[in-house]
Amino acid sequence: MKAKAGDIYTVYNKYLERYTACQVAYIAPSDMVSKQPWAVILSLDWVGNVPLTAEELPLLCPLYMDFMYWSCDLHLLRVPMEVPPQYKLVGTFPPFTDEPCRSYGGWNDGVQSRTVR
Repeated sequence: MKAKAGDIYTVYNKYLERYTACQVAYIAPSDMVSKQPWAVILSLDWVGNVPLTAEELPLLCPLYMDFMYWSCDLHLLRVPMEVPPQYKLVGTFPPFTDEPCRSYGGWNDGVQSRTVR
């Protein structure tokens, strides 16, 4: 499945042993790194013992992270357009941001830690 702006996904995070969520903030055009466009995903400030539901979408907010030499800011990442099968589409919601993203990576496999409140 190809990522689309506004799509919100939930995925099991092995590190936290809980579900987390992210939103496709926007689709970035191809650049010097790749001839293909990128999906820019925004981590959401949500964790749960069960997958996120569509009824919870209006309660979501972006995740701000403060780590290493980065100031507390939105957690954005350019990832491939193809959404991995373990990510479950919950629904679509207006994107929280269109802030530029200069970080590249892959869809989180649950090893990267997340801030939990």
